[in-house]
Amino acid sequence: MKNIRSFIYFIVPFCIITAIFLTIYAAMQQSIRLGANEPQTALAEDAAVALSKGAIPTSVVPPGLFDPSLSPSSFVAVYNDAGEVLESSGVLNGKIYPVPTGVFSSLASNDTRALTLEPEQGVRVASVIVRWNNPKTGKSGFVLAGRSLNIDENIVRKIGLMILLGYAASMIGWAIRLACAPREQRE
Repeated sequence: MKNIRSFIYFIVPFCIITAIFLTIYAAMQQSIRLGANEPQTALAEDAAVALSKGAIPTSVVPPGLFDPSLSPSSFVAVYNDAGEVLESSGVLNGKIYPVPTGVFSSLASNDTRALTLEPEQGVRVASVIVRWNNPKTGKSGFVLAGRSLNIDENIVRKIGLMILLGYAASMIGWAIRLACAPREQRE
């Protein structure tokens, strides 16, 4: 019975401390990752609205070319219903930013989708895809806005390290508390 009580005296605080720090990490990571979609959501939705009202693709795509493996800047690409590029400011290794086949097929009309694309090893892109449709011209397609996740992932790593250090300090503090407690309290 004493061994069970000693085990509970150790394991319950260990589980509580671990759960608290895991929750803090998960909340922080999700907050940063979900926030990484905000600029692209605005860009993609604004472009889709403009295209639906008759704008031409070149007018909704920012000037210049942005490679997510090299630049933290957002890019915009406009596609037709077949998934063919109409205009794009996104490039990867000097070629128009590639979108995997099937990404557009699951998007219903008026749908917006946020997803992480990894066009090549080490390049992760926070992407938002919005469907556009111009009833006057009969043209429709998709707008994709994306940007590199490098900055966001570096922030997650740094804050994660701070959380890990806090967790380690808490566990060391608890171990010292256990070691210094009179034997009768532990049993």
